[in-house]
Amino acid sequence: MTSFPAVALTLDAQGRPTCLSTDVARHFQKKHQHVLRDIDRILAISSPERASNFGRTFIDVPGPNGAVRQIRAYRLTRDAFSILAMGFTGSAAIRWKWRYIEAFNALEAAARETLRAGALEDSARTRRETARLIWRLGPARKRRLRAAVRYRRMGLGIGAIARLLDVNNREISNLLKAAEALGELPAKPVRPVQASLLEVEA
Repeated sequence: MTSFPAVALTLDAQGRPTCLSTDVARHFQKKHQHVLRDIDRILAISSPERASNFGRTFIDVPGPNGAVRQIRAYRLTRDAFSILAMGFTGSAAIRWKWRYIEAFNALEAAARETLRAGALEDSARTRRETARLIWRLGPARKRRLRAAVRYRRMGLGIGAIARLLDVNNREISNLLKAAEALGELPAKPVRPVQASLLEVEA
């Protein structure tokens, strides 16, 4: 059985796994100019959204006399590769298609894991910041925070809450911001109700 080298994929600017058209030509034993011709045919009948799967680029290749020259190439997403390789036939081509599909799957899974790890780190950082915020409040302010949240949920405004708790408006504003950061209140302020302070139990 023929030995197949590893497929090299990289992420494009949008974070999508891509392969290089020159690698596709080499692996499928085709001239790169023929692969470019096939890509040009695909692009000629593709919508701009689908054409975005073919990232045009230029790569350096050594010439016969050692001089380096640039040639046109494409970075192909999974979709672009699938459309391009659909017409490649033969047992070796089928095995290469499977190798590319496996490589795309592996890189996409790795990218998802990286994003998941980043989200978990963000969540852990948020929990640490929340814990620090709670620690800085102190017992008296924690009691005022709970009371301010209770009154805010009842629909009272900042001024009314400040009078009930015998503190200034700025203190209540800061406590309510802390409550929002802790998830105790929605970020959108509750619309105050028209009520007498005498009707509100302390």
